[in-house]
Amino acid sequence: TVLGASSHASFGKAATIGSAAYGLGLDANGSGGFQPGNTTTTPALPDGIAHSSLTGTNGSFTLEALVNLPGLAGKREIISTDSTQTNRAFQFYTDVDGAVKFNFIATGAGTSASADIPSTGPHAFVANEWFHVAYVHDGATGTSLFYWTRLASTSTVANALATTGTEPGTGTVTGPLVIGNEARGPSGEGLLGLIDEIRISRTARAATAFLFSNDDTDTDGLSDAWERHHFENLDETGTDDPDHDGYDNEAEETAGTDPEDAASNPGDLDADGLPDVWEIAIFGNTAAQSADGDPDGDFSLNLLEFTHGTDPVDPLVWPDTDNDRMNDGWELLHFTGLGHDGSADSDLDGSTDKQEHDANSDPNEPAWSATRAALDHRWNFNGSLNDSVGGVTATIVDPDANPAAGGTGALTSTEVVLGGGARATSAYLQLGPGGLLAGRKTPVTIELWATQTAVQNWARIFDFGSGATEYLFMSWTRGTTLGQDQVRWLDSSNMQADDKGAPYTTGVPWHIVMTLEPCAGAGGTTRVSWHAARSDSPLLGGARWSFDTRNTMLFLNDTLNLLGRSQYPADNTASAKYDE
Repeated sequence: TVLGASSHASFGKAATIGSAAYGLGLDANGSGGFQPGNTTTTPALPDGIAHSSLTGTNGSFTLEALVNLPGLAGKREIISTDSTQTNRAFQFYTDVDGAVKFNFIATGAGTSASADIPSTGPHAFVANEWFHVAYVHDGATGTSLFYWTRLASTSTVANALATTGTEPGTGTVTGPLVIGNEARGPSGEGLLGLIDEIRISRTARAATAFLFSNDDTDTDGLSDAWERHHFENLDETGTDDPDHDGYDNEAEETAGTDPEDAASNPGDLDADGLPDVWEIAIFGNTAAQSADGDPDGDFSLNLLEFTHGTDPVDPLVWPDTDNDRMNDGWELLHFTGLGHDGSADSDLDGSTDKQEHDANSDPNEPAWSATRAALDHRWNFNGSLNDSVGGVTATIVDPDANPAAGGTGALTSTEVVLGGGARATSAYLQLGPGGLLAGRKTPVTIELWATQTAVQNWARIFDFGSGATEYLFMSWTRGTTLGQDQVRWLDSSNMQADDKGAPYTTGVPWHIVMTLEPCAGAGGTTRVSWHAARSDSPLLGGARWSFDTRNTMLFLNDTLNLLGRSQYPADNTASAKYDE
């Protein structure tokens, strides 16, 4: 018999984990039985829950239980979400060395937080007696603390243990919740004792906020201390809802939220207006997004998408409550209301508001229509490195500050000339402090007039990014082969195309254009297209090639906007001239 054992005098009944193979599993999917899963089932973890569902906004959480153990021999699980998966979650347990430990395996199997269980003093371990044990992780400070307290009628403050290490957990890792064992099979780490009053809180509980004895003198389901703390009396009951947020006092006490603040409630612990269940289901945790976030870049903020039941990570699905075939989020951004039906031309630029909506242009900017782009930046390099439109000054950078080593860089009356050569010593152009593309939800065109004067290994036409793992570039050559080139965007995914623009014949001026169109690709992806023609050609011509990618400018961290230089250390700097 697992259930029905005698607990501490103040707490009624307890559970008995009398076999190393027994435990109590959470039926998270409501199937009527516990399904821990394995590496072959689909889904792999039918009853798995994300660790973020157990933590607060900043990653804080508390695990606690009352335990009665016959001894400390062997490894004995108290609470676990460990599983058979590669990314294993946590174990909270007593170990063979007489310590209590917490190990989140996915963060490193060889690490754990631990504390020695007292062997002397008022809280020393005694076989077959009741103790309160807790693990607290404070996400704000990144620290962890264990508590071990002998249950007594006088217990009011938990006994903190000297704790070594800290284990924060990873919100996206999932696992089946098991009390008194783990879900790995065959399991052999059962508690072999009694367990009661398991409580998991999405907050870092203080030493005075634990459950030691039943202090509910008015039998309303609420701790008297909790009632006095929040209400200064015992007049409230467990079923009351004083802040009218839809959650009664019992739910607020369990979650550690404020029963007198409607914004602080068990369903929205981070108080951002988005239900935690919705956030976890879509984003994996409650910390990834806020109500005013827009992860799909469709102009409809998360709160708007939640309110109207649309998908916040699909840029092709957005609310249109006025049925005018225009995104409500786009309308609210540009018009602060939904009073426009799309037929007007608000900025008198020749494109209706609906046409501007479909082209992702600005209906309040006359210089930017559905068919005509507005100019954001222009460097003509005619004796100046200034940006005549956007005010972002370019810089010629010599990485080793030694003009005698590597290729030089010079500004003439008509262009910038880069000598090219080894990346570590050769000069290049940097267009301002970075961020020319970051955060953009609208189309962008990058246009250059430039000449490759000599072949350099993997030399770049331009390279926008933050380093060797995040970049968008066009290369003059692939390696040192004149007839080969590459366009590549590496960020959350990788997309590249080889030999679609070359050859960029040396000594010949080229007109080179790349367009980036959010949501224009298949399934709402970004479409990247590029053109190249000799500068003396009367027409630019059609696109040389294009590809669709899940990468977006919205999340591109282009801290470095470089001409002639690669983000990758082994590539050479271009021998090239940049006219405009």
